[in-house]
Amino acid sequence: NSKIPVVKASASNKDIEVNITQAREVPGTAVVIFIDNNTLEKNTYCINFDNNSTGDEFNSGSAGNQWGWIRENKVNHSYSAKPGFLTITSEPGDVSEGSNNAKNMLLQSANTDWTIETKLAGSRAPSQPENAGIIAYENDDNFVKLMFRAVIKTTRLRVAQPGTIDFLIEENGIAKSVASFNLKSEIVGENALLLKLEKKGNIYTAYYSADGEAFKTLGTGDALLKDIRAGLFSCDGVITQSMTSTYYFDSDTTKPGTPFNVSFDYFHITNSGVK
Repeated sequence: NSKIPVVKASASNKDIEVNITQAREVPGTAVVIFIDNNTLEKNTYCINFDNNSTGDEFNSGSAGNQWGWIRENKVNHSYSAKPGFLTITSEPGDVSEGSNNAKNMLLQSANTDWTIETKLAGSRAPSQPENAGIIAYENDDNFVKLMFRAVIKTTRLRVAQPGTIDFLIEENGIAKSVASFNLKSEIVGENALLLKLEKKGNIYTAYYSADGEAFKTLGTGDALLKDIRAGLFSCDGVITQSMTSTYYFDSDTTKPGTPFNVSFDYFHITNSGVK
């Protein structure tokens, strides 16, 4: 009958040590670590607790009580620039690898299993390495990103390209791109992009729709996150190791004269596993 769930765990082998860190509150995460004292192998399990998360249509003209800003800069986010949308103007910063300074990440507690969908469009095509989209966030070194970003490859003719959908996971400050897809047309104006991210335990699956109808699977990856918050972001980005290892990598990060404004039509989240 405790207000905060209490986790118990035991090992079938007497040589396995069990360490438990209880959740301090709800939302919160209990962490169970099994250690083999002979081989020093370690297995970690996170048991996440939360209440239902809440979607947002962005029609009220302000952030609801469920939301909180990370490194808020009020000058560069707006509910009135495009009524019925949340518009975030990208600015210097990111959370990938050692950057850890992205501004205006709008997050709410999402410490359960869920499916998140959003619809977005930019004021122009992104310039490298600008990116925007959905993020599941423990901290600046541990997160999952499903993002719309600039193409990092160039053609031999160096022609402008519409952009890329990228599914990126970072754990303990090490980022890896799980899957990506190069778009055929620019995501601007009425030509919007739909993104969907699904969490089941530590398995994350990314989907996208460029036609506004059928979703296509982008990829699946695993990340062991705790005390998770999820939401939306737009930032100038940084060049990651996975980018520089790409053949025909374009190192030019010169920003166009016009800002990169990303307008999000909604944030839909459907919870599962909430008792």
